Amino acid sequence: TNDGQSPGGTPPASAAARRLENLTSGRFLDGIAVPSGLRYASIMRQGRQDAVLLVEDDDDLRTALAELLKLDGYRVREARNGAHALRVLRDEGDTRPLAVLLDLTMPTVDGWEFRRALAGLPDYADVPVVVISAVDEEIARRAGLTAVEYLQKPIDLETLLVIVARLHRELSGPGTNW
Repeated sequence: TNDGQSPGGTPPASAAARRLENLTSGRFLDGIAVPSGLRYASIMRQGRQDAVLLVEDDDDLRTALAELLKLDGYRVREARNGAHALRVLRDEGDTRPLAVLLDLTMPTVDGWEFRRALAGLPDYADVPVVVISAVDEEIARRAGLTAVEYLQKPIDLETLLVIVARLHRELSGPGTNW
């Protein structure tokens, strides 16, 4: 009988996980693309409640990246474009994100416009922005885009997790045990 598992006995990969594997160099673990350095950090960091705002129009990639960040112990707020992200910030004004992970090429309000709008909001102007885009970094920087980090697609998941962890440490201050 077919129990929904592959011949090796593992469940079939979800569409989001397959898409993430195609867009990154991740490896699969129980159907989820996981970087080789991730060792269930969420177990070691229980109780950490940091929100990351993930702004990405590709549903599969957004879902897969959100799951990866959740595995690493972060709360994730998702937005499908810049207009949606601004609504999320407005509606959850009591939750200031640790960082914004931002795609640039999106419909409605793109990442460029969202970044300008974010810079104009006093409560959010200094939230670190990490660009995740197929747009060349040099082109983005010459156009005046400001970001603390820039990851060109396909992204390296380990690098993404290292960047988010570094931002958490920087914002938490010295001596924070997480």
